[in-house]
Amino acid sequence: MRRSTGLALVFAVLAMLVAPNPSAAQGPTSPPGAPTGVTASAGTLSAIVTWIPAGSPADSFTVKSNPGGISATVGGTSTSATVSGLGFLASYTFSVTGNNALGAGPASAQSNAITPDPPGGPYHQGFAANLLNQNIAAGKPVATNLGDDPFHLPGLSAVVVNLTASQATASTAVQVVNNQQVVRTISVASGQVESSLEVIAVPAQLTQAAIQVTTGTAHVQLDFVGYFTGPSAVRDHSGLLEMIAPTTLLDASVAAGSTTTVPVLGQGDVPAGGVADVLLNVIATGATGAGAVALRPSGGLAAGITTLGFAAGQTTANRAIVAVPTSGAISVIDTGAAASVHRRPRLVHRRL
Repeated sequence: MRRSTGLALVFAVLAMLVAPNPSAAQGPTSPPGAPTGVTASAGTLSAIVTWIPAGSPADSFTVKSNPGGISATVGGTSTSATVSGLGFLASYTFSVTGNNALGAGPASAQSNAITPDPPGGPYHQGFAANLLNQNIAAGKPVATNLGDDPFHLPGLSAVVVNLTASQATASTAVQVVNNQQVVRTISVASGQVESSLEVIAVPAQLTQAAIQVTTGTAHVQLDFVGYFTGPSAVRDHSGLLEMIAPTTLLDASVAAGSTTTVPVLGQGDVPAGGVADVLLNVIATGATGAGAVALRPSGGLAAGITTLGFAAGQTTANRAIVAVPTSGAISVIDTGAAASVHRRPRLVHRRL
């Protein structure tokens, strides 16, 4: 009979050594393969490129344009990227390369060719016309045509109008309504005049537009200036507005009923040729009475058009898009009291 020693043994595992498993992942053994199925689609001055990864896992992918070598890099789990900074008059294809710790893999085959969308549509100078010129009372909106005629203006996307409010019996807001939605509002106080150049989008399903005031009565003048067509109408730089450094073209007093001719082409950053229209900042100060000025191509008539209205002692400002004739000058036509007028071009519109 064996006697017990009374000794109890307890074992605890503190660590272990795991034998290498040849099948376990050891990281990439080669650079990524060439992505397949590379497809590009056009965006605004950009492209969206998609692909299917191939071969070893990637830490990142780089998409590069041809021509230009404009690139975008995204993470290794991505299968698409947006390449920005492209031109809208060029055709581009794209290649994709995967990268990991072992280097860059081979580039993919080139994608399909795309032409990026332009940043906007071309502007077209319209025939200056007065669309509405009457008193409007609150609660009694007046139907009007904004010059938005898709039948005669194919590809129409927006209209440019000039809205002037005056003779308000109380501080009020003048509103442009399109498809029963208020799309523009300008405020005018009693005894003051306000003018505003407005770009109004034309909805696909167009119904009647109207002008309304919120309080009292005001006199409203609405003039047609021009229109924009969609980006698909762009064929070259013609018709596009281009930003330039502001240049003062006129800073002088104009007499009541006077016409002042102002050279435009070749002034400051305005090119000496190839300009169809200019976008101007216009300011009137120190008027001796109520009146207005109209900006027209040199030799043109005001034809009842108002660019900027003003009251006695009031400082008012507006923008204006004015066609530049072959003479290279435009006219400031004062149709009321004397005032000081200041004009600075901000954009030029290339001739179509």
